[in-house]
Amino acid sequence: MDIGKLIGKKENAEIFVSFVIGKNWIQAGVWQVTGGNGELVATGTTSPWQSNAVSFVDGADDALASAVGTLENPPALSRVVFGLPIHWVNEGRVEREKLGLLKELWEKLELTPAGFGIIPESIVYMLRQKEGGGESYVLVGLGEEEIDIAVVQAGKIVETKQVARSISLGEDVIEGLTRFGMQEKLPARIILYNRHLPEINQARQELISWEWPSALFLHTPRIEILPPDSLITAISQSAAMEIAHVSQFQTATQTKDALEEISRVRTDEPVTRNLEFNDEVAPVIPTAQPFEETQKTDKSVNSHTQTVMTEQLQYTTTAI
Repeated sequence: MDIGKLIGKKENAEIFVSFVIGKNWIQAGVWQVTGGNGELVATGTTSPWQSNAVSFVDGADDALASAVGTLENPPALSRVVFGLPIHWVNEGRVEREKLGLLKELWEKLELTPAGFGIIPESIVYMLRQKEGGGESYVLVGLGEEEIDIAVVQAGKIVETKQVARSISLGEDVIEGLTRFGMQEKLPARIILYNRHLPEINQARQELISWEWPSALFLHTPRIEILPPDSLITAISQSAAMEIAHVSQFQTATQTKDALEEISRVRTDEPVTRNLEFNDEVAPVIPTAQPFEETQKTDKSVNSHTQTVMTEQLQYTTTAI
C-alpha cells in the first residue's frame, strides 16, 4: 500500500496509528487529536502474519489498509504506537528481536514511532478510566496456545502469569490462579478479552458453568467479556492520554450504537512507554521529551539513566 497516494490531509488534527500485535495476527486503528480531545476514528480487521519480518510488515500493511479503508476522507498518518503481548517485553524493554520487527514496520510504512503499551496494562488503564479507579478483578486474555492472567487490585495489576492452553479453559484459569500463591481470596470478577467474539462468548459460557474452588474466591465469580475492539481502543486511549495529553477520548465500537466519552482519571504510573535503540536496548526513561533521532551522544538523558546511543529513538512520558 502506498500511504502517500492513499491518504489525504486533514486540517488541525494530528493523526496516529495504533497496532495491536498477537502471536500470529495484527490489527490497526486510526485515532486523531484535535483541541485537546482524542477520538478513535477507524478500526480495521485483523490480518495474519508469520514469524518473519516480511510477513509482519505485510500483515501490518493489510491491517492498516483495512482501517483506513473505512474512512470517507482518509487522513494523513504520522505517528504510531504499538500494543504488545506480555512476552515481547522484559523488564520494561522490548526484546531485541521483536524491536527489530517494529522498526522494520514503521520504516516500511513511513511512520514515526511514539511508544508502546503492554496489552493487559492498557486494558486495565482503559477500565480504570471508565470505572473510576479502584476496581478489583481477574483479567484473562485468550490466545490460541496460551492464556494471560492478571490479578488486578484497586485498579492496578498485582502480578501476571501465562499458562499453556489445554482442552479445559476452566482448569487452565485455575492453574494460573494457583500459581499466584495469594494468601487472600481473589476478587470474584473475571474479565475475558480476545479478538474473536464467537470464541470469547463460548469461553464465557464455559466459565459460567464451571465449579470454582471455594478456596480461590469469596463467592462464585461473575464472568464478563470485553468487545473484540477493546484491545485497539485500550492501546489508543492510553497513548492519547499519555502521549498527546488529551483530556477526553471518544470511541465508537461495533458493539455500541452511541459514542462513548471517557474523561481522564488521575493515575500514578504511565502505561505507554518509549522505544529506544542501542546495543543493549535502553530502558524506559520516565520524563517528558519528544521523539528524537540522534547520532552518537555521550550525555546524561536524565537523573536516573546515562547511556551512549548510536541510534536513539525515544519517546518518554510522565505520569498523569
